Amino acid sequence: MLSRLIATVGLAALEGELTAYARRTRRRVILTAVAILFWLIAVAFAIAALTVWLATAIGALWACAIVAGVSALIALVLQVIAASLKRRPRPSATLSRLLEEVGKDGDGTAFGLIAIVAVAGYLLGRNFLRR
Repeated sequence: MLSRLIATVGLAALEGELTAYARRTRRRVILTAVAILFWLIAVAFAIAALTVWLATAIGALWACAIVAGVSALIALVLQVIAASLKRRPRPSATLSRLLEEVGKDGDGTAFGLIAIVAVAGYLLGRNFLRR
């Protein structure tokens, strides 16, 4: 009886901690999003100021063309960099490959691996059907 009471109090405390953590995380995410928004506004005004300054020096049309060209060049460079960062190809996980890996190590058996997969599948299927 006492252990059940202690477990209930412990779960309530844990739930309170999780709620507080979620609240702090939500607040941090909101403040970060607002900060990012204001950074974007600052960058936009800096680009606008650059365009106005260039317009006084070389004319409005050329100033807009130069700012647009530089922006397009930066975007192109970033896209090329992103495309060059290729992901490592993941080897396909087939049952025969898994059985070979288990057999190589010698510390497990194929039956143990299949049993673990079967139990995990059963538990996931049971939870899926409950919802």
